[in-house]
Amino acid sequence: MKFASFTRLGRPGFGIASDAGIIDLTGRLAPSVDSLRQCLAAALVPAAQTLPGSTGPIWAGPMSRFCRW
Repeated sequence: MKFASFTRLGRPGFGIASDAGIIDLTGRLAPSVDSLRQCLAAALVPAAQTLPGSTGPIWAGPMSRFCRW
């Protein structure tokens, strides 16, 4: 599983990156968790791993469209 930090519409966020796109987790694991750093600090990675199976990518398409490596 690959996590990604990003800026969308001028707001920072984070999610799970896959070949199909990005699943935006910003604010979904807990109301106050809006960054990858907060997700890691709150030990919410196991919770993040359960979300992708129930939701599709928020942004579909090649990863190169969304992230700078």
